[in-house]
Amino acid sequence: MLDYSDSPGLGLTGGKQIACQLTAGDALENTAGDHERRDGEPLSLEFPVTGDMGPDFEVRQYQYGIAAKGGTKLVYNLDRRYQWLRGVVGFAPKASFDGIVEVVIEADGQTLWRQVINRRQRQPAQIELPVADVSRLSLVVDYNDGRDVGDWIHFCDFRVSR
Repeated sequence: MLDYSDSPGLGLTGGKQIACQLTAGDALENTAGDHERRDGEPLSLEFPVTGDMGPDFEVRQYQYGIAAKGGTKLVYNLDRRYQWLRGVVGFAPKASFDGIVEVVIEADGQTLWRQVINRRQRQPAQIELPVADVSRLSLVVDYNDGRDVGDWIHFCDFRVSR
């Protein structure tokens, strides 16, 4: 059961939980083991920026999230209690530069969101999806190119809310 009422940044209204972070440990099904942190490093993503010398990238760190490698499937029981899934997903900055994965978010077996993420593009995706009336939510990271070349994906600040 997801319950993070004492987590920083999560509010309570009338004693009812209004949001919770998703972690690998909460998954009903986890095909790749617990990857909360990769080698003890904080979760982070690279974002493109324009600097004095032209295009560059900045690394943003996140307190909460899931680090998952290609071949991972995480399944959560939402029990129809939440309205929204929000977060940011992209390659870990130290992932192999040749990585390509397909990330799929499913609700009760139906695809809500699907995107091929290419490490070379360094462009994380913002996620905001309705999950009202969803019992089971799945996060899937598939080897798009059919091989494991250090395909580490970070699901940062992934949370469900009412």
